[in-house]
Amino acid sequence: SAEASWEKYNFLNTFLNENGYKHYEISNYAKRGFHSRHNSAYWQQEPYLGLGPSAHSFNGISRQWNEANVRRYIQAVLKNNILREIEYLSKKDKYNDFIITRLRTANGFCSEEIKTHFPDYETIVNNVLEKYQGSDLLKTKQGRIALTEKGFFVSDSIMLDFIAE
Repeated sequence: SAEASWEKYNFLNTFLNENGYKHYEISNYAKRGFHSRHNSAYWQQEPYLGLGPSAHSFNGISRQWNEANVRRYIQAVLKNNILREIEYLSKKDKYNDFIITRLRTANGFCSEEIKTHFPDYETIVNNVLEKYQGSDLLKTKQGRIALTEKGFFVSDSIMLDFIAE
């Protein structure tokens, strides 16, 4: 049941917090100074380069992923060719990625980032904030918007509210 799941989730959070672990990302806990620097690049939309079969890359404009089949990948590389697919990101894609990745973190996002980078989607953000005002799912502090522990637990439904269709 949902209630039993919440009790287990809450027990885990309490136990880890009492033992010095911080819930810094929706599916990650770490002691101070030991959070994943690698994954943090994804959550902050920093460019990354993937090398090898199935590797993914992101440059801020597009996402690319290499051929998954090792034999075909190697044959292409030996011919100085790269077998990959490229997806160019629209403004809407970039906004949705921003929301999903930032809400995964305990830091969330700053409303100024929306005004600066995604002004076309400010209305969506304001509507969602109004919907959750006074709830125990979203917290806003000094312009920063983040999920609460309870919000992490039901994050998919909250993120869907922020998504531009």
